Amino acid sequence: MTSFFTQVRTRYKRRPAYQKWLFWLVSLYLLFCAILGGLIPAIAKQQLPQQLGDILGRQVIVQDIRINPFTTELTVTGFAINEQNDDAQFVSFDRLYANLQVWQSLRLMGLVLEDVVLEQPKIRVARRQDNQQQDVFNFSDIIERIASDSSEQQAEQQPQTAEMLSMRMVNIQLIRGTFTLDDQVTDTLISYPNIQFKLSQFDSILAAIDDKQNLVNQFNIAIEDQYQGGLNLQGQLQLSPLMLQGDINLANIDLSRYWSFIDKLFAINLAQGQLSVNGHYNIALQNAALAPISDINISRARIIIENFKAVHQQDEKISIGVLAINNINVDTPKQQVTIDEFYTEKGKIILNVTPAGADLAALLLPKNTELAPKNTELVSSDDNTAAPTSAPNTLENVNSVDNVNTAAQTQLTQPASQQQPWLVTLNKFKLDQYQVTLGEGIASDNIIIWQLGPINVSTGKVVSDFSSPIDYQFSTGINEQSQLSSNGQIDVLAQSINADIDFNNMLLTRLQPYIAPYINVTVKDGVFSTKGTLIADANDSLIYQGQAQIAQLDIKDNVLKQPLLNWETMDINQLSYDRKQAKIDIDEINFDSLFSRLIISADRSTNISQLIHDNTPATDTPEAEVSEPQTVSAATQKSPEANVDSAEMQININRISFKDSSAFFADNSLTPNFASGIELLNGDITNLSSNPQTTASVDLAGKIDKYAPVTLKGDVNPLLEQPYLDLNLNFKKVELTSVNPYSGTYAGYYIDKGQLSLDLNYQLKNSALVGNNHLVIDQLKLGKRSNSEEATSLPVSLAVALLQDRHGVIDLGVDVEGDIDSPSFSFGSIIVNALGNVITKVVTSPFSFIAGLVGSEEAIDKVSFDHGVSTIEHQQQLTLDKLASALIERPLLNLNIKGSVDIANDQPALAERKLHKKLAKTAAIKPRTLPKHLSASQFPASGALTDALYVLFEQELGQLPNDIKQTIVTEAPELSPEELTTRWHISLYNMLKNNQQVSADDLGLLAQARARAVKAYLVEQGQIDAGKIFVLESRINTNQNAAMAMLELQAK
Repeated sequence: MTSFFTQVRTRYKRRPAYQKWLFWLVSLYLLFCAILGGLIPAIAKQQLPQQLGDILGRQVIVQDIRINPFTTELTVTGFAINEQNDDAQFVSFDRLYANLQVWQSLRLMGLVLEDVVLEQPKIRVARRQDNQQQDVFNFSDIIERIASDSSEQQAEQQPQTAEMLSMRMVNIQLIRGTFTLDDQVTDTLISYPNIQFKLSQFDSILAAIDDKQNLVNQFNIAIEDQYQGGLNLQGQLQLSPLMLQGDINLANIDLSRYWSFIDKLFAINLAQGQLSVNGHYNIALQNAALAPISDINISRARIIIENFKAVHQQDEKISIGVLAINNINVDTPKQQVTIDEFYTEKGKIILNVTPAGADLAALLLPKNTELAPKNTELVSSDDNTAAPTSAPNTLENVNSVDNVNTAAQTQLTQPASQQQPWLVTLNKFKLDQYQVTLGEGIASDNIIIWQLGPINVSTGKVVSDFSSPIDYQFSTGINEQSQLSSNGQIDVLAQSINADIDFNNMLLTRLQPYIAPYINVTVKDGVFSTKGTLIADANDSLIYQGQAQIAQLDIKDNVLKQPLLNWETMDINQLSYDRKQAKIDIDEINFDSLFSRLIISADRSTNISQLIHDNTPATDTPEAEVSEPQTVSAATQKSPEANVDSAEMQININRISFKDSSAFFADNSLTPNFASGIELLNGDITNLSSNPQTTASVDLAGKIDKYAPVTLKGDVNPLLEQPYLDLNLNFKKVELTSVNPYSGTYAGYYIDKGQLSLDLNYQLKNSALVGNNHLVIDQLKLGKRSNSEEATSLPVSLAVALLQDRHGVIDLGVDVEGDIDSPSFSFGSIIVNALGNVITKVVTSPFSFIAGLVGSEEAIDKVSFDHGVSTIEHQQQLTLDKLASALIERPLLNLNIKGSVDIANDQPALAERKLHKKLAKTAAIKPRTLPKHLSASQFPASGALTDALYVLFEQELGQLPNDIKQTIVTEAPELSPEELTTRWHISLYNMLKNNQQVSADDLGLLAQARARAVKAYLVEQGQIDAGKIFVLESRINTNQNAAMAMLELQAK
């Protein structure tokens, strides 16, 4: 053995020096390989679990560690860190492989790895609560142990400036990783069974931003959860300065699986919902220093939530088909966020609103938010039957769960005044096909259900600083019958809105639960619609201009169990409401088939007053409280703005029209009871205004009990300090038996038979009432006496016998006057006095009575004639027609007629008539063929009449016509031939007319002819018996003061 080593040493000494060095190098290399490939792995396998276990305080397992000394490949298999108190694994992996490039690392003075592969790593994170109800993680003990061991070392270390370590890794991979989160606090188990990570061509120093081919630091992260949801991140990484850019894709994340982390904070439960996010990101530091990330840019991002459902106690409260935020761009240096579109569709929301608040808001707020519950009942707006609602239970459940403190304290790094506000721009918002079930319990003690949908909303651009108005469109259905749509602009800064509104087919029966507590009626039918423009702002300005309609209205009186008010349609064609100006202007209100019912009870109350519920709560005020002085703070004192709000509303209505309307009236305070109806009511009321300086015009016509016409016309304004009235009320052929209660009460007789036609005119001005009534009673027959204490003392039976004609008709006018300010004023007293005056007038002045009967405002005791003729003109014929009517109705009256003349005007007229006859005779033509308007100025320039004028002038005046012409030429030589002829003929004509002689006999004959013409007209046209008319002698002692026929009435 000794000789062997001696030989080896001898041979070694004999070798050249380079061989000696080579020998030692090989020996060292073999020793290095032996140590690296055998000794180090063995020591590491033995010491690593022990040393790492001491550091972590956990059991560490390493199955095998291998190092290939020739390729410098490291392989670690079967690594695991167990949980603190059991053998379950906290962190583990099946295999870790790393390939170190030694020579490249030495050359670059850094770390160069060819491949780093981690296979099937597993991490299990668990959270529980300890005995002090504090959250504890399954790695909390490790953190505490490491922190305790390193606290002294950290105190001794001095701050050092660290430089970035140069590292290059061609390929880094994590294969089939698993992460499990076991949250025992929320009883949630989330697992990500497939996590993949790949980083290519990693260089810790090279700036990725300078990599034009995008080959350096490329990474790809893919994470899948146990519910087929996944996260994919890919992009490029740079460490110094930090920069991260790439694309993110989060797909099909089941949000309901993660809701359990926070479900104890809320009473609502997320049952379903999928989240997807994709986009491009760019994250960077300001510089290479480890400062907070200050540059985050996101572009082309999209967030989608689908099939979202939130439930409470197994009741679905919120359901959303799709909620998408498209094309999101975030620029942190500019502090700008731009969103191309916010879109959502097919949503369903169910909520109840009570004085305690919205139950859905309570469900969405953390459970420690206090909301006062209020007991309410649930009732459909179509049904008055109440049923318990879940709204109170919702609020009680919210408050009954243990409060969870969710408040977070945020410390601002700089004053708010120094912070630049972010600018968020949303280019478009769109909401489609939403359905909302709203239970309203504020205006009613019960919950009224309103179904809203489909709701569609869209807007134009919306900027967070609200520098420009927002254009919007909105539409929704209401309870499946109504439709509400609106579009316009909203100015958030100005707090104003300008919108067009179209609201159709609102069923008024839905309002029954709101009306019932106050008015004892039932809205059985009715449809409301309106269309117009709304302008409003925060300065209490609200203007609405448009039109409105209520159709098929049917309101029932629940006391009488009868219809109270209904109509086919009520149209308002133009409406203008200004709240700030306290003004309502309406062009027309048109009622079609309106019906109303008014009943006076025995106690003189009306059916309207009986319908009002007295909901005023009774309050007992102790004397001590009453006697205490009351103080009013400045905050409670009314401001000038409050006075504006309380200003009296000005109302102006141009026209209210009625078509085929009706009304029913009953007076049960009379004995016997009175009842009547007005039907087929048509007409209008115009210029109705609350302005006391205007009057409203009334023009209405209808029928009483379907056959008796009635009209109402005139002007009225009851709003003046001294009310104004000028009304005409007309009744035709009303059965008097229907007014027996009034005749028995005020006339003292019941009526067995008769019909009444009545024209009433009442004028009220300066508290003075003046009435003019025209009364026609046909076939009146009085019955027995009523012995009423309120009956008139006038001889009613005698008046009827005096006024009734041979046909059984009474026709008279009754004028009334009174002072409404007088304490003794009453309509009954002034009417009784007026009737007494009429009877007295009839007895003492029959002719004046006749004039009143024929309704003539002019005197009918004379007939006027044109000068020189006895022909009765049309207007005078009308007067004679009225007189003839009166004479026919009064057979016991005779008429005397005497003619008269107006000598100053009748004499020249007779002279001209004589001249016309002579001219016709001289010209050999008939008088009726003379020109209709033949006169001196309109005489023909030539022809037969002109020749007759020359002849007649020479015969009667003995002068030559040409001499007259020559005289005119001498006086006016400048006249044209036409003007000369006209002036010549005028002179000849007037000289001849003045030469005609009219005698007293001619005038007497004219007066007599006029009297006979009147009689002839009355006999022939008026159908008056000739024996009732007498023509008095008019030729002797002729009255020469007027061109007329004088009439006299005389009893037989």
